[in-house]
Amino acid sequence: MLQFTVKLYLEALLITALMAFAISVLYILGYMARGQNKTIHQRQNKIFDVMLINFLSIPILSFATLTILIIIRSR
Repeated sequence: MLQFTVKLYLEALLITALMAFAISVLYILGYMARGQNKTIHQRQNKIFDVMLINFLSIPILSFATLTILIIIRSR
């Protein structure tokens, strides 16, 4: 039972990390495509902010994804 739960959690963690990475890349590309003339430090701070948001939100969202996977697998 523990092995099944860990397997599902790692699967949910992978799914969530890939989704967060894809959304972050789209956001950063959209930010850079707007063509705003920002200094290198402002752009670097924006990228660090996105990375911090990812690191903080991925574990939380992975538990939500885990519950969805458990519901799907129970049917």
